Formats: sequence, C-alpha cells, structure tokens
Amino acid sequence: MGCVNGVQNNQKLKTKIKKMLNIMIQYEGKINSINSQFLTDLQKILISDEYQIDEQIIIVVENKSECETIFSQLDCSAKKKQIQIENHQKQIAEQYDKIKPLINQALFYIQNFVSIQSNVEFPVLKFCIKKFYQKINKS
Repeated sequence: MGCVNGVQNNQKLKTKIKKMLNIMIQYEGKINSINSQFLTDLQKILISDEYQIDEQIIIVVENKSECETIFSQLDCSAKKKQIQIENHQKQIAEQYDKIKPLINQALFYIQNFVSIQSNVEFPVLKFCIKKFYQKINKS
C-alpha cells in the first residue's frame, strides 16, 4: 500500500505543479499586458505635438484648471507623466506581490520533495521560479 500512496502523493504534487505553472503564466500575461499598455501610452506622449513651443508668440489665456500658466502647464504635464510612470510601477509591483507566495511555495517543493525532480514539469517550474524570483525580491 505504501507504493500506492506514493503514487497518489506524486500525482497530487504533479497536479499542484501544473496549477502553479498555469497561475504563473497568467500573471506573466498580466504583466506583459501592463507593460504593453504602458509602452502604448509612452508612444502617444512622445508623438504628441505638445512639445512644440513657439517662443515668438506670447499667449495670455484664462485657464480654470490647475494648470494656469504656460510654465505651470508644462509642470503639470510633467507631473501627469510622472504619475503615469508611478502607476505603471505600482501595477507591476502588485502583480509580483501576488505571485511571491506561489514562487516561495514552488521553492519549498523543489527543496523538500526529491520526487518532484523526476516530474516532467520540473524544468518548466524551475525556469519560472528563476524568471520571477529576482524580480519579486527587488520589489
């Protein structure tokens, strides 16, 4: 009966590993999507005409927003871009915070279960751990 339990436990471990890999792939997709959206936003910023300033014209306007003068508009624009970058960094950090417990659990399995090394998913799991481990420890 010990052999049957060992096979059953090995099957449970294999199922857990597959679930972990699927979750890691989903988080990687979310991170890629966030990065892609951020790049799109950056391209819109860089292509926009707001950086063309004609120094020969002085315009006096009344603006009811928080950006009331031309100089404060430039400051306001820079502040908005800074907020956009900070939001991107926050979104990425949130994804890494969500995946951190999963990576720690995967490391625990690799370090404590010898049978996992004979598992077909082991190289993929090891690759995912290596990919995310450095990033989650930075954030």
